[in-house]
This record gives sequence, C-alpha cells and structure tokens, in this order.
Amino acid sequence: MSLNVPTLDDRTYADLVREGIELIPASAPGWTNHNASDPGITLVELFAYLAEIHLYRVDRVSAESKARFLKLLTEHHHRTADDRQLHAAVVEMRLPSRAVSEADFESLAMNAVKQGSHSGKVARVHCYSRRNFEAASVAERQRNRPGHTTVVFVPVDSRLAETEIATIAQVIKNTLEPRRLLTSRVHVVSPRYVDVAIRISAAIAESRASTMAKKIRQNVEEMYRSWPLGRSVYTSDLYRRLATIHEVQRVLKIEWTTDDATRLLKSETGEVVGVQLEAGELPRVTVSGVSDMHS
Repeated sequence: MSLNVPTLDDRTYADLVREGIELIPASAPGWTNHNASDPGITLVELFAYLAEIHLYRVDRVSAESKARFLKLLTEHHHRTADDRQLHAAVVEMRLPSRAVSEADFESLAMNAVKQGSHSGKVARVHCYSRRNFEAASVAERQRNRPGHTTVVFVPVDSRLAETEIATIAQVIKNTLEPRRLLTSRVHVVSPRYVDVAIRISAAIAESRASTMAKKIRQNVEEMYRSWPLGRSVYTSDLYRRLATIHEVQRVLKIEWTTDDATRLLKSETGEVVGVQLEAGELPRVTVSGVSDMHS
C-alpha cells in the first residue's frame, strides 16, 4: 500500500496574516493598532506573502529534484525521472538486499527462482541456520555449525532431473553469495528424499468401492507433497487424513515399507507406526495398494 503524500501548501495568504495578527497580543501586549495602516501590520502582510510563496514552492517537486531523488535511491545518474521510475526504485528498496535472517534467505531465494527460467518449478524454500546439509554424514548434517546456513528448495516435482536441480541450486547460490554476511557460508540443496511405500486396508462404502482406490491414492500422495521438511511420518497422521474421506468407513490396517529399515518407527509391541526423517528430508510416498475389506 502506497503512502499518502501530504499537502504542504495548505494555508492561504489570508490564513497566514490572520495567524500573525493573533500572535501579537501574546508577544507585544502594547501593540493595539491592528489596522492595515499600521506599519507593523504591513510587515506582517509582507512576511505572509513571502511565506505563501515558499509554501507553494515546497509543495512542488521539480523534474530536476526527482532526478536527484532517483540518483539517491539507485546510485546512478538520471537526466530525467518520472513517477514510474521512482515507484520502481522504491519497490526495489523494500526488497531485502542482504541475507541476514532466515526470512531474508527464503525471500531472496524464492525471488531468484521466480525471476529466472525455472519459475513454477520450486514449491517452497526453507532456511536452516547453523547447519551444513551438504555434509556427507547424518551426524555432520545435524551438527551445530556457527556461520553456516543451508537453504533447502523443494521442487514441485520430487523426481525432477538432477541437472535441473543443480541448475536451480546454482541460480539461488549466485543470488545469495553477494548478499551473505562476511565470513559466513551458504549451502543450497534440494531435500533428501526418503522413498516410502504405503499399503492401506480399509472398509469402503460398497457403492463407491470401484473408484475409491484412485481417490485414496491421490489424497494421500497429495498430503505428503506439502509435508513439512524434517517431520517424521506417523500412522496417526494418515488415519486422520483418511478420516476426512467420506466414503472410507474405517481404516483397518496401514503397512509401511522403506529401503532403510532402520528408519521404521515401532511401538512398544513392535508394530510399525511410521518412518523417521531428519531435518532437510522429505518423504517421497507411493501408495502401493489399497485393499477394500468388503470385497
């Protein structure tokens, strides 16, 4: 929202004369002749005339002044400056020019992607301070690293080609490098995906049984596409999601499968209840099967 420009030329010559005369009793009680014939009143009228001229000029911004203002904003010389150029300069000034906070990193990274040829291929960006997610081991990635900042961009397509991921990472890094704090380090990566397969057994309304498998699959996979980075997945979350589908009468069983068995979370009874994720990781979920226990 733009600021309202104040009107500085808001008093007329008559207003200024009247105000000057009203101040006389407080400053000079012995001055009682306020008629136009009095020499003092003549001086009041003269100063009111000069003040009105000055107010008129102050309220007008010349083309030369606009050019100087634009030079002050952009650090470049401009022979002329119109309102469009001034507006663009002010908007650019409102954008973060230095990456200090996590919000700065996220905003600059997202703007870099939107302005480039990869617009629409990145869904969101998250920043982790004191982390280096380019490290090879889990322990190093989770270690507190002062001066290090990792920016994780999440592609719309979790199976985006590695070449495109590398290109997007370089675009973001080129934007952040000149804006980072001196002596700090910036790392730009995509999420580390953990492939997870889910098999669901549920009781489905008989009238919709033939079409529900596809709907359940789409609903579940959609949920995990917007899943928070680093948040482990649990059976309870999936139960709540399936409960929102009217045709699913009840969920009988959920089975989890992943390539890394050490990630499987188990209850005290040994039942698998989810998959563990670390910071900067996302589940890449595939619903491998939906069984209707009515059939």
